[in-house]
Amino acid sequence: MAKVTLTIEIDSIVNDELDYIVKTLQAENNYYADSKEKAIAYLCESWADAGRRPGSWERGTFQALGLVPDDKNFNHYRHYYGDPKTVKERYTQYCEETGQDPSRFDFGY
Repeated sequence: MAKVTLTIEIDSIVNDELDYIVKTLQAENNYYADSKEKAIAYLCESWADAGRRPGSWERGTFQALGLVPDDKNFNHYRHYYGDPKTVKERYTQYCEETGQDPSRFDFGY
């Protein structure tokens, strides 16, 4: 899928702690510690998975943080990402852009 750039603002002391965490993880050869950006991207991917995968470790983690909506669309497993109302359109566009067969995606309807 296409990548997007997300710009965030955090306090400088939080940035200092993230630098320290990443530096320490790099010493342990942690895969996600190439950079803060890679680690934060992993957090975002995990948060997205938490929204569509009830029962996953991601759901428990992000639910404890209060970051999973209490909405019926988040109560069952979804194979796709994003709003169910627009998923077929988005994945069809993705397939056109990447030359993939759209029939390989199961939209649950």
